[in-house]
Amino acid sequence: MRSRILGLVCLLVASGAAIFWWSRPDVSQSVEIRAPGELPAATAPTGTAEVEARPAESDHPAEPEPATTTPAPETPPGKTDGKNPFRVDSTGKLVLDEQTRLNMEALFAQTDRADLLDAQQDATAKLPPAAAAEATALLERYENYSKQQRQSYPPGIAPTTEEAALAELDGLHALRVAHFGPEAARAFFGAEEEVTRSLIDLMRLEKDQSLTLQEKAERAQKLHDQIEAGQRH
Repeated sequence: MRSRILGLVCLLVASGAAIFWWSRPDVSQSVEIRAPGELPAATAPTGTAEVEARPAESDHPAEPEPATTTPAPETPPGKTDGKNPFRVDSTGKLVLDEQTRLNMEALFAQTDRADLLDAQQDATAKLPPAAAAEATALLERYENYSKQQRQSYPPGIAPTTEEAALAELDGLHALRVAHFGPEAARAFFGAEEEVTRSLIDLMRLEKDQSLTLQEKAERAQKLHDQIEAGQRH
């Protein structure tokens, strides 16, 4: 999270969603929707005579054969899963959290425009029907949100003051709530917005006005890390 949030503040929340995804080093876990694999049953004894003929094996029964199904590899730390962006809980309900949002960002960032529809269909194909319908709607909302975000806050055009950055962050929050609703917006962006807001507040407290915004952001990040470290001990 550190380098991604620092980059976010250095650009003063003016970068596009694809840039946010590309620089993110968070740990992610992709959960594949599938039925549990069946373990092969242990071989039952074939008869008393066979057991007596092999006394050594009767003392040490053979262990069951290992499962032949190879589990799907976990997503490596620091990676998102654009091919399988959605997860469900034990009740089949779609999981909505920051990782889900980052996975959706990855899907759009990694997929050519001509292949986007197929990629979205593949992303929801393994989900239960209700979860698949919700995921399809979320992908449409995310695409619309991304378009409006780029129009309202074009990448590369950054605010020049901390106050302007804070105002832009408030605007982004309102845009997210408008597209996803308050609960989903909080699940998708809440943690990132909280850290970004804290860093901008720390930048505003910087007394050395000769520093550039990036230098202020770097100092704010160091101070934020020190505060977090102190809270953990």
